[in-house]
Amino acid sequence: MTNTVHGNGFTQLFGQFGGLEQDFDLGYKFEERESDEFQIDPHTGNKVFPEPFLALYFSASPKGSTQVPTTLCYARTRSHFSRGLHPTVEDQGLLLKAATPSIIADLQLLLKGEEPESARRFIYR
Repeated sequence: MTNTVHGNGFTQLFGQFGGLEQDFDLGYKFEERESDEFQIDPHTGNKVFPEPFLALYFSASPKGSTQVPTTLCYARTRSHFSRGLHPTVEDQGLLLKAATPSIIADLQLLLKGEEPESARRFIYR
């Protein structure tokens, strides 16, 4: 896999995505995030926030197109981090590996003109 600068903080990605890398200009970036969503604990009435997560943003634009790229979003929660509170480069690799089957399926949907669920919300892997 070779990487170069892609734009908007994304890194150009050349890799194995079931041959779909021939159809798309692909980029990715990782970001450690705190969730802004919460639930109310029915026993205490307190706000309960989910744990922090590592986000993988995957940008896909059909080659030769001038349309705005579609951003697919995948994530892994802190309980899956290899070394505690903050994700490592190893965690980034594990998330990319775990998300690859979903990325391939989502790219196939984009080729058909459909919007994958990962374009609307984070898919946890």
